[in-house]
Amino acid sequence: MMLVRTLSRTFALFIVLLPLVSALRALPHMLWTSEKRPPSIQWRWQDLGRDTDLIDIESISVSPDPPRPGEPVSVFVSGRTAEVIDRGAQYFVELKYGSSVLSKGWRDFCALTLESGYYCPILPGEFHLEETFDLPANVPSGKFTVLTIGQTKGGAEMFFVRSEIQVGK
Repeated sequence: MMLVRTLSRTFALFIVLLPLVSALRALPHMLWTSEKRPPSIQWRWQDLGRDTDLIDIESISVSPDPPRPGEPVSVFVSGRTAEVIDRGAQYFVELKYGSSVLSKGWRDFCALTLESGYYCPILPGEFHLEETFDLPANVPSGKFTVLTIGQTKGGAEMFFVRSEIQVGK
């Protein structure tokens, strides 16, 4: 069960936490440009949201690709927020390994950001982030699928992303 919680939070970071750094975009050590990273081969993601979504995720990549259990992995995310994202926002995440659902449910968007040192409200504007963390050594090799949907307290859709990541040995 601990592995499932760790995996769920790790993959939630890929899709949910990273866009929240718009308030910290003035920190130059966090900025990156697409010219610095090669295109990903084993990381795939698809924006399933609408044009009216409050968060537009323009790119997501990981390095190394594929990630290796027990080693550091860096996640690079860029995009923009259209409006203030305030307390009460939630996200739904479903984590699958193959066809087995490991974890799913709604979570507090701002609580996740608070745990990681980022605070609501998130202000509108562009964001660019590099986040590095250790992938747990007990993550099995194989394909993980993550479905993530975010919405405001009032029910407005923030984002809707489906992603796949191949974890290597």
